[in-house]
Amino acid sequence: MPANHRRPLRLLAATGVAALLATGLAVATPAAAASLPFTECGTDTPAHVTAIGADPSPLQAGRNVTVTLRGSLSEKVTGRSLKKLGLRREETVIATKLYYPMGNTPNECGTSKKHVRHAIDASLRRLGVDYVDLYQIHRYDRTTRIEETLEALTEVVNQGKALHIGASSMYAWEFAKFLCAAEAHGYARFVAMQNHYNLVYREEEREMIPLCRLKHWKNRTNRTRS
Repeated sequence: MPANHRRPLRLLAATGVAALLATGLAVATPAAAASLPFTECGTDTPAHVTAIGADPSPLQAGRNVTVTLRGSLSEKVTGRSLKKLGLRREETVIATKLYYPMGNTPNECGTSKKHVRHAIDASLRRLGVDYVDLYQIHRYDRTTRIEETLEALTEVVNQGKALHIGASSMYAWEFAKFLCAAEAHGYARFVAMQNHYNLVYREEEREMIPLCRLKHWKNRTNRTRS
């Protein structure tokens, strides 16, 4: 790989911004949270409305804004806030998720092909944007074949509705099955894992984090050789 292709990653890291795994998407690192606004919108609670709707100062504080979402109210409030602040889409990095029920029927939950198709369109309408930067499955849906989920997510990427896909909160062996299936069948590849990890729960250090590092560097090696 030419040196000029590697240099931007070093510069981004030096300024508190890192590439999202092996992608070219620049996102704020945790260490830079004080200087580059990062807003994580959790469940649909009044606290979220206060954090984003009533007090938009975190979004006004800088140019690189990262917003991760789950839940319809979170998306609606964030969409209104981004529009009110007049932020250009190029200035924001938006990630949202699917899995949990969004209605009362069996097909309005999980990661089936049908639900993925409807869920991404509904999220984009609520956010008021035409694409998200990262679309994640919130959980591993054991009632749906991995290949079906990956095929549906690949269609989302191919249609330009999401730039990248990722996953959240599953065992390392489950995540590995998704990565292997994507490589075997040519599906879009997960570039992010939002795992369960804190000062008390350190199990991810045993398998998940090493797995992510292995797959990350393997992908970079393949890119270099090509």
